Amino acid sequence: MNELTIVLPTWNAGFVLSQTIDSIYAQTNDDFKVIIIDDNSTDSTRDILEEIDDDRFYIKYLDKRAGAGNARNIGNSLANTKLISVLDAGDILYNDKVDESINYFKNNQDIDIMCAATDSLAGGDPIIPRVFKGEHGEKLGFEHPGVTYKKKVTNEIKYRTTSLETDQYDAFFFEAGRAGFKFGVYEKPLSSKCTFDKYTGGRDLDKALLVKANIYREFGVKIPDWLEYHEKQFKQGDNLWQKKMKL
Repeated sequence: MNELTIVLPTWNAGFVLSQTIDSIYAQTNDDFKVIIIDDNSTDSTRDILEEIDDDRFYIKYLDKRAGAGNARNIGNSLANTKLISVLDAGDILYNDKVDESINYFKNNQDIDIMCAATDSLAGGDPIIPRVFKGEHGEKLGFEHPGVTYKKKVTNEIKYRTTSLETDQYDAFFFEAGRAGFKFGVYEKPLSSKCTFDKYTGGRDLDKALLVKANIYREFGVKIPDWLEYHEKQFKQGDNLWQKKMKL
């Protein structure tokens, strides 16, 4: 019986999507499901997805782009397994991702949301997840979305759909923390993640990070120095990420 579903929203990520799908096929444990939500892509995405011939995969094509948050909500609602793993187009799962995630929850039954460390495709040290705390000291969530969570979390908490530039995962985890769901950290990398330097997903990253800063304020979480600096520069008319992508 399947215990885990990988939910993958994608939009105009055709040039990196195949490497993500290949990493799913390479899992040592093949007892899982995959739900891919295509957010009305206009590139080669559909051609790539139509080549998949595997009963574990379910693909849904949306008629109108509504953002990654909406796509994640649809994928989460369609999943019927105990666990759901979050994945972004362009990310590469290590071949023990499914096994390690399932075993983690078997060994930590009180945990509702697990965030594993991730490597960056740009190189450097692994990203070790930190659990943020709210103004009253409550644990609220993670700083990036390399996560697996129990299906029951998605029955109560939804991704926001107010921005096309970001799935607003910060708000998802902060709301989960306020609702009392328990977080756990797995310090071994289980995937390599695309960084903004390598892949933007077609989004306006300057706008996405402004949304992020406002979410931190809303939940009373201290804004990281790098994000505060970015927001200040953007408001002065200096679009840092747009410049970086043109280098």
